[in-house]
Parts: sequence; structure tokens; C-alpha cells
Amino acid sequence: MKPRILSLLPALALLVLLAACGASAASLQETREVEFEGTELTVTLGTNKSTGYKWSYEIDGDCIHPSINRVFTIKPVDGQATGLVHIGFEGLSEGSAVITFTTPNGWDGSGSGDAYTVDVSVNADGAIAGASGQ
Repeated sequence: MKPRILSLLPALALLVLLAACGASAASLQETREVEFEGTELTVTLGTNKSTGYKWSYEIDGDCIHPSINRVFTIKPVDGQATGLVHIGFEGLSEGSAVITFTTPNGWDGSGSGDAYTVDVSVNADGAIAGASGQ
């Protein structure tokens, strides 16, 4: 019996490790990432489609516009459709812009929503010169 239990210990340790590496609701809700390369800007935000916690945005400035790059990566937590939304933008011309992201409600579907603002600067060739979120 002992050899059988000992042989199960590595498998149990692996399961615990994998569970610890999984996404939590709090870590997904707090995800705010801004990346850019060349003319492409990507903003990654945590979302919970099950509760309506989905991001929309408005652009103030005409040096960028939305690109076709919009992907939802599911990372289910507690059976809900939670994950990360990656929203792409393309630089067009020299200037600066502010992208304001909002959700209609809180993570659990109640209360007021969240907001996140990204300031972007674009070079004359459309390359993203800088971008930061707050």
C-alpha cells in the first residue's frame, strides 16, 4: 500500500502546482497591460463576460484608429466566462490621443463600472512612439 501512495504523491504535487498557477478572479480583474511595436498598440484588460464586465472604448484624437486585432482569451474562474481581452489599435499619423476604456458595471455584475485611460503618442510614420495607462 505504501508504494502506491508514494507513487501518487508526485501526481498530487503536480495538480496542486497547476491549480496554483491558474488565473484568479482578482488577478484577471486587475489586468491592465499596454504593449506596442511598430504601428500596432495592444491593450489587454481582464473581463468577465458572464456578468457583463466588458470593455468599450472611446478615442480622443485622430492619430490612431482601431485595428482588426481584438481577441478574447478565456481563463475560466468558478465556471464563468472570464479571461483577457486584447484590443488593438493602429497608428496613422503624428500626434497624440487618449483612449478611455470603460465597463458598464463592476466585476460581479453590480455597482458602477471601471475605467482605464491610455495616453498614446504617434510618430509621423504611424509608429507608436509611446503609450502608458493609468
